Amino acid sequence: MKPVYMIFSLCTLCALTFSFHASGPPVGVTGAPGELTCSTTPGCHFGGTFTGTIDITGLPATVVANTVYTITFTVNSATAVKGGFELTCLDKLNAACGTLTAGTGQSVDATTPRQYVAHTSPKVYASGSVAWTFTWKAPATLASGPITFYGASNLTNGNGGMSGDNAITIAKQVAFSTISPTADLVTEDRITLSPNPTSQIMTVQFQQNNVTARLSLIDLSGKNVLQQNVSNNTNINVADLARGIYFARFVIGDNTVVKKIELN
Repeated sequence: MKPVYMIFSLCTLCALTFSFHASGPPVGVTGAPGELTCSTTPGCHFGGTFTGTIDITGLPATVVANTVYTITFTVNSATAVKGGFELTCLDKLNAACGTLTAGTGQSVDATTPRQYVAHTSPKVYASGSVAWTFTWKAPATLASGPITFYGASNLTNGNGGMSGDNAITIAKQVAFSTISPTADLVTEDRITLSPNPTSQIMTVQFQQNNVTARLSLIDLSGKNVLQQNVSNNTNINVADLARGIYFARFVIGDNTVVKKIELN
């Protein structure tokens, strides 16, 4: 009876293992520093030769403290049948960063020092892609930047087993700021146009770097006489404009700042 009992136990363990992976990946298989993937974890998915790419969208180049971002994790593959995913977010010291909140068909695990968001059931590829959407709140402070999002996805053949499947990974890096690129520019004193008055060249200066604005020069009749994109230390050539009073309107994100200038 003992051999039969051992065989039954092994079969039960395998069934539980398959069920666990079908309902979501094990914690810590994103390919982040110190982690494997489901392709390199013993007893996990193996043997596949699928190719594909991962896109993480919804994150700007610089994230702002305490801001919530809606992130979409998209996996593209022309040959895979089903797919799942797992993602974690780490700072430069590879410590957990920010707060992940699960979307539909997902769960968040924070039982380890790192936090993970992952699928709870795999998705069938439609038109060559599968996608999941969730949110992430940036931390209030950051001990060491930049921030990196590590993600992995299994490309599977959909047979319900572990064989014939393989994982692909992505690492997406963003910068971190405690000040919004636009919130600190709502008042006039945050933008300088100099010299003012001038007859030839004016230089735009922002108190914060990495800001781009749409500048419009408007005369007293309301006519828009010049438009261009500007960033810190951009030079504006006004030599060909009529002498007089103008209004410089800066559009930065959802904010508008207007400054009075004089050409002499």
